[in-house]
Amino acid sequence: MRKLILAVLLIAACGPSATQIDKTTETHFWGLRLATESLANAKRSCELSSEMASQNNPRSIEDRDRACSKWRDADKSLRDKQAEIETYCRERLDSCERVKRLQAMAR
Repeated sequence: MRKLILAVLLIAACGPSATQIDKTTETHFWGLRLATESLANAKRSCELSSEMASQNNPRSIEDRDRACSKWRDADKSLRDKQAEIETYCRERLDSCERVKRLQAMAR
């Protein structure tokens, strides 16, 4: 996870200005952060619901099933967001490398 965050921030350095993060990079960064927080919250909810369900209360079991389903959904959402960011990072880094090569050839 830290590698992805670092990659997103490093990509900003290849943007229009080294001190300016473009909107797409910023959107990806915050999307990743929200997806990570959502996953952590869903996991806690599943764990708490599982403790309650251990008392064999039918309602608690249903609550656990719903909470753990949300956890699986949040996990998939985070993996999808990571894949999206990795693709974006690769494209930006490739683009940055092309620009650097062209700048070097122009010198």
